[in-house]
Amino acid sequence: MTTLDVWTALSARIRGLTSASHLAAELLTARNDSVGVMVDLGKHASAILRDLRAFGSTLDSASDSASAAINRVAEKIGPMLVDTTSSTDMRQIHLRSSLVILAALEVELSYLLRDLN
Repeated sequence: MTTLDVWTALSARIRGLTSASHLAAELLTARNDSVGVMVDLGKHASAILRDLRAFGSTLDSASDSASAAINRVAEKIGPMLVDTTSSTDMRQIHLRSSLVILAALEVELSYLLRDLN
């Protein structure tokens, strides 16, 4: 599998997760209905983040900006995705914020990796 193939698959997973989070926001109330869904989406985001880190470690020096972006986001949202000590409301804020940051990373990486062959 080429680097572009791996990125295309990761990008699709992030976009799918973003779509699912939009659907959850539209269909579920911000209270009890969405807590379990947000936790599940957070688990998916954690798996994607793990795969993004692995992907970033395979990039060559020409893609240093992409690797740096992955590491920056991983350091920021990694702890938020595994936070189980906060209140339910704060945990949902952390999960929702993580999904937004992950979606922004997808756009940034798609730009940075646009010239992969």
